[in-house]
Amino acid sequence: MRFRYSLQKIVDLKSTEKTQAEWILSTAVHRLKEEEAFLSELQCEKSDLQDEITNKAVNQTTVSELILFQNYLSHIDGRIIGKRTDIRCAEQHVSERRVQLSAKMTEEKIWARAR
Repeated sequence: MRFRYSLQKIVDLKSTEKTQAEWILSTAVHRLKEEEAFLSELQCEKSDLQDEITNKAVNQTTVSELILFQNYLSHIDGRIIGKRTDIRCAEQHVSERRVQLSAKMTEEKIWARAR
């Protein structure tokens, strides 16, 4: 006759909760990486635009065109600031999910050892 642990369903539940916490953490980390990649793209776009403004300023161009470029540069700066805020939020979310995963892992170990 096999040993049957009366609280096995709780052990299984804790294992499932840990797996779900791992998935949630993985999703949060993926979102953070996407936000960082988007920020990098914005910074490259800003750098390219600054180079273009410099080239336009050296060559003959109208003041209104330079003002247009400068306004667009200001817009990109605003988007970069917003994206940095998004990254801080995503980092905080990842941190919270790591804490949650750690708690779930601890619960799973406790119930597995109780068996």
